[in-house]
Amino acid sequence: MNLLWLQAAECGGCKMSLLCAEEPNVLDLLDGAGIEMLWHPALSVERGAPVRQILAAIDAAWLPLDILCIEGSILRGPNGTGRYQMLSGTGKPMLRWVQALAPLAEHVIAVGTCATYGGVTSAGEDIADVVGGQVQAVYANSPMFRGFERLLLGKAPGDALGHWCRIESGKIASYQIIAPTTWNFCPRDTEGVPGPVEAALIGAPVRQGEDTPVAVRRIVRSFDSCMVCTVH
Repeated sequence: MNLLWLQAAECGGCKMSLLCAEEPNVLDLLDGAGIEMLWHPALSVERGAPVRQILAAIDAAWLPLDILCIEGSILRGPNGTGRYQMLSGTGKPMLRWVQALAPLAEHVIAVGTCATYGGVTSAGEDIADVVGGQVQAVYANSPMFRGFERLLLGKAPGDALGHWCRIESGKIASYQIIAPTTWNFCPRDTEGVPGPVEAALIGAPVRQGEDTPVAVRRIVRSFDSCMVCTVH
């Protein structure tokens, strides 16, 4: 699978959080999953012409794009042109690149709250006209929208968050949410593979005389700080 990472208006925090991952680190994780990084603005060595060639090959559908990651909010200003943020060397606003490449990607991932909701800069006066993936016009026509008029995948404080919405005749016909707790506390799948929390609890130490093991509470709290109140 091929992955392209575009860096929009962001502070670098999401990227740094990802790079701080250990055992496995992000590069080993991608390699183990069979994902090839076509280009990442910080991790890749390509600059200038080679990057433009990669983007052109994807845009022309010569190079398949399985995953498009967008980090940071999208600037639509001034006046809808998106020219407040240009993708260096291409002469084209980041907004236009996202709109061009999203329909070609099998999966579009909004990395962090800025890419998901627009971030802090979307509040207040917002002279840059900042948006995130919740505005369908940004990621419109992506295969990820099959069967839905709006789809939002992002990162919440607890973990991955997904919203699926279908609109018919101007009304919401279906709205589904898969929250971080759903992912983390899910039951075993059809292959018998346990969910993240169950897997983490297996082998947790129980000290002699403990009725409510401290290790259990710590493990559960690490996944979801609210759930620990219901674990006894």
